[in-house]
Amino acid sequence: MTITGEKQLLALKPEQLKVIDLMLSSDMYALNEALRTGQGLDNGPGPLMDYSGYSSNREFHRDALTVFASLASSLTINGQVQLYRGIRHINGPHNLAATMQTMLNSNTVPTQHVLDPGYGFAVTDPAVAISYARSRPHAPSTAVLLQLTADRGLCIPEPPPPPPPSE
Repeated sequence: MTITGEKQLLALKPEQLKVIDLMLSSDMYALNEALRTGQGLDNGPGPLMDYSGYSSNREFHRDALTVFASLASSLTINGQVQLYRGIRHINGPHNLAATMQTMLNSNTVPTQHVLDPGYGFAVTDPAVAISYARSRPHAPSTAVLLQLTADRGLCIPEPPPPPPPSE
């Protein structure tokens, strides 16, 4: 997956890499909440998106969709990859775990496919995935580990370790 990710990132223009970089920021929490709850996207973006010149979540969302469209077939991963996603189940109606449970209970979607209207992030290590679910304290909540099989996606390689300190 590292090679796939490197090829994908090398195909992007600098302004598209900026969008990917912002997708890894905490500004995505508010955008994802708006997408998952049907709220409007015209609210001001988070501070990093604002600093990068975005005036609304809608504007950033448009650019993110454009980046994924430009990658097109390069999003296909050779074979299927087992991935994990940690989410927090928070008491309340507007969270991904509750939304998924409601859809599964009502049989509104086949049980093997659940559409997340937001941007989803997953990793290859279940321990890392569950740590994300526990990283933002929110009471009361329960960490939920999702096991996913993917054949498409943007693979962001883990950055190399820093060089040893020079003497």
